[in-house]
Amino acid sequence: MFFSDPTAAFANLWSGLRPGGSLHFACWQKREKNPWMFVPTLAIAEHIEINRDSDPEAPGPFAFADRDRVHGILAAAGFRDIRIEALDRTMDVAGGKSLAETVDFIVQMGPAGAPYREASPELQHIAAQAVRDAIVPYQTDSGLVMGTGAWAVSAVRTD
Repeated sequence: MFFSDPTAAFANLWSGLRPGGSLHFACWQKREKNPWMFVPTLAIAEHIEINRDSDPEAPGPFAFADRDRVHGILAAAGFRDIRIEALDRTMDVAGGKSLAETVDFIVQMGPAGAPYREASPELQHIAAQAVRDAIVPYQTDSGLVMGTGAWAVSAVRTD
């Protein structure tokens, strides 16, 4: 997801496999299928400017959100028997931490992490409160449980 030239990167991985060797990885589906990251990002964006117009194929957590793009990259790199299956699950976002600890964790990651860290302390406080308000509906006795959407990807070097 973070390669500047994913086809070249996967071709390099392909070259390191012997014939019959396989590649397996998971990557995120589109932002909207990942409320664990999308909901807090929207809350922060109400108070801190976040570049929302970035290229969806640029290196980043959602660069492989498009299933067809991932298939094309792997095929161009030489892989065959490509399988891409949806994994729609829920997850405990912060490992059962308290709500305050969870907010501290969330505001540091994802597309809003860097803009948040660069904001003034006053804006950080306001944005963190907005994140808290946005995630409270997902808080359970066992932690912050939110939906995730990922792709389970596998491919084979067949020659």
